[in-house]
Formats: sequence, C-alpha cells, structure tokens
Amino acid sequence: MLLFNDEDKRELLEEVSIYNVCDFLGIEYQNTGCRKSILCPDHLNHNDQHYGSCFIYENTNTAHCFVCNKSFDTIDLLRLNGYGYYDALCQLANLSGSLSRFEKQPDKKQRSHGMAAIGMGLGLLFGILWENLPLGL
Repeated sequence: MLLFNDEDKRELLEEVSIYNVCDFLGIEYQNTGCRKSILCPDHLNHNDQHYGSCFIYENTNTAHCFVCNKSFDTIDLLRLNGYGYYDALCQLANLSGSLSRFEKQPDKKQRSHGMAAIGMGLGLLFGILWENLPLGL
C-alpha cells in the first residue's frame, strides 16, 4: 500500500514535470510565442477549442487558463482526466520512478491495536452467540 503525507505530496508536485504528466495523459502542447500552450483541461467549465489561452509555467510546474482564470498543477490534470486524489498521487509516484519510497507499512503499534480490535470483536460475537443458544444443548 502506498501512503503519502503532505511533504510527499509537495515533493511529487515538484519532481514530476507537468510535461511528463501531459505526455502520459496524451495532452498535446504547442509553442505559442515563448511559452507552451495546452487546451484548457477543465472541459466542464471551458470547452477550449484553440491553443493560446492556457499556458504552461515551467517555474511553478503548473498551467493557467486566462479564459476561465484557473490554475492547474499535475494532480489537478490527473483528476480532471478521471483519477481520484489518491490514484493521482499514486500515478505521480509511478511517474517519478520511485514508487518504493512510498510503500509504507503501518507501525507495530497500529498493527497490534488492529489485532486487539479483531480479538475483541470475535469475543463479543461469541458472547452474543453463547447467550442466545437454546437451553436444551
């Protein structure tokens, strides 16, 4: 299981280039003057048909659409293309090439609490069953 904290999210947003995410998603970008432009990824609020209104900013690793006045980071691009938040983080981890860095196991204390809860639940279940057995047995 992959686990992410806030620092992991910040690192992934910096590490994985917006161009890598665009390439992965099949989002085309074109040179428009000295910048690269994409079609606005927010298709629900802005059905962009022409390049030149949504630009990629390499220094912030984001895109900004001047028509709908929205900015998009790499997580936003993935989410606007059908990924849930957790799945978007997993895909960024995959694109970063360091998936194993995020494979974390719950610590022993968490596991032991989980086992204790299971044991208590089974004890309660058997107690209820025992109380409800017919007396003739």
